[in-house]
Amino acid sequence: MEAKKMEKLSATETMNSLYDQALKIKTKSTDYLIREVTPEKVQFNDFGGLDFMSDDGRVASLELSRFALGQLGTKLHVPGQYIENCLNAGFYGLAKENINTWIPYYHGGL
Repeated sequence: MEAKKMEKLSATETMNSLYDQALKIKTKSTDYLIREVTPEKVQFNDFGGLDFMSDDGRVASLELSRFALGQLGTKLHVPGQYIENCLNAGFYGLAKENINTWIPYYHGGL
């Protein structure tokens, strides 16, 4: 079996490639700021996503990536892997209950 040859890229080509990837990610991303997290402003929904109202009044319902779910879990002190396991097993209500239980105790922004 013949091994594939790795194409050697220059530092400039590598940086350009990373920059292009970052731009692609940016076009798929939107940032929202929620300075005061309250149950009225933020709720984990029945589908494993987040319903919220940002500080500028935008209301959104977003799917959470595995990375975002981990970040949310870390902020609320709920293990992200546990929430991911609940979702993967179809226990959406259990995941929702766990996240939403801890939202009132979180004192920070998202």
